Amino acid sequence: MNSIYTLPFFLILILFSSCTEPVYEISDSNQDELFKIWKLKSIDFDGFETKDNHLSYNRKVIKYNGFIIALFPDQTGTLIQGVECDTFRWEMDAVNNKLVIDSGPNITAFDEMTFLKNKQGLFMLINYEKSGILKMAVHGNITADYKEDPFHSLNNKWRMHAVRMETPQELKGRAINYLQHYRYLFKSRMDDPERKFSSVNSKGIVHVSHGGISPVGDSKIKEEWINYFFIEEQAYDTYYEVEEMIENKSLKTQVGDDWIENNYNYLTELLKKYN
Repeated sequence: MNSIYTLPFFLILILFSSCTEPVYEISDSNQDELFKIWKLKSIDFDGFETKDNHLSYNRKVIKYNGFIIALFPDQTGTLIQGVECDTFRWEMDAVNNKLVIDSGPNITAFDEMTFLKNKQGLFMLINYEKSGILKMAVHGNITADYKEDPFHSLNNKWRMHAVRMETPQELKGRAINYLQHYRYLFKSRMDDPERKFSSVNSKGIVHVSHGGISPVGDSKIKEEWINYFFIEEQAYDTYYEVEEMIENKSLKTQVGDDWIENNYNYLTELLKKYN
């Protein structure tokens, strides 16, 4: 007997949705509603073969690492899993009410996103590896200037996996982009109080606290950071670039100070030297 994953995705959605959960009809006039930060809400295996199902075996890992998708008006998107980041381009297919991934060489588990809306809100559905449905809920708004969103591809170049040795100038660029990413993490919280500050998906080589920003120490560099680079030596070279840029210092703040704003202002002034 054929399993459901042999059916077209729009039929899966019909089976997955009830009459109270209609497929959300997307168009140029309402696509702004999709430009959000989306976070995994649930994984549904209903109708899928669970025997030898890769997704069913790895759902704990997916939930532990987190699964976040950010969609932006310039037809780009970002997938964050733990501290790993992949970027992609998308196109709208209004006829079939879905967004189709146009390019994203490292994203192979799914190639489209469909939406539904019910009394609980708007949700994104992803047919993941044709073995289960990921249901994504809106986690937050993107920044007013989307190019200043910490999850935008422009601000995640620091953690793109290198496929070759990089020049000193390129490593310097990674260091700058890394600190720019953190600057926008602070700014996104300042611009939208509903968007909590979190560096859980942005861990690297600095420690953030109410007292400021400081290097973690080269003995505490994680394997995840090293894996972004072609060789370990260049991972450490970039660490030392960041260490030199922030002068191996922490901010000195007073009790009651707004540490989010203080850290943002500190990085803003620091990065002026390199723009």
